[in-house]
Amino acid sequence: MKYQWAIAIAMHQLGTIVWVGGMFFAHMVLRPAVNALLEPQQRLPLMAQVLGRFFRWVWVALALLWGSGLWILLAIYGGNAAAFVHAMMGIASVMTALFVYIWFVPFQRLKAEVPIWKREPYADGESRWREEESLHPSATARPRPQSSLVL
Repeated sequence: MKYQWAIAIAMHQLGTIVWVGGMFFAHMVLRPAVNALLEPQQRLPLMAQVLGRFFRWVWVALALLWGSGLWILLAIYGGNAAAFVHAMMGIASVMTALFVYIWFVPFQRLKAEVPIWKREPYADGESRWREEESLHPSATARPRPQSSLVL
């Protein structure tokens, strides 16, 4: 039983570190630095790539947090937890709903509007950057509007 508790808490803390720590880093450290150094034409593709990679880890963190949280609640406490545990579950539900909204609405719009650049070798041995259509596969089916996104 004591190992079950330790494993569940470790999984829960790992998920928390990835999600909350990543949000803090992206919002308080990366975003201000990128805004200060780069123009929007450079900033938006960078942030789209960074957020895309981070959000994949958030999906993993969600699985860890919900799995370990329910494991602690049901298997260890037998469903009889204090009110603060139920409050944490409510907060987790709100945070999960917000993330799912961000993933499926504004982030998909960002991916559809931001071009990506790939480095390709040329015959002369040098490499140059070329613009891909978009990060989002459906963006090639329609003309891309001028982006009004600013991070």
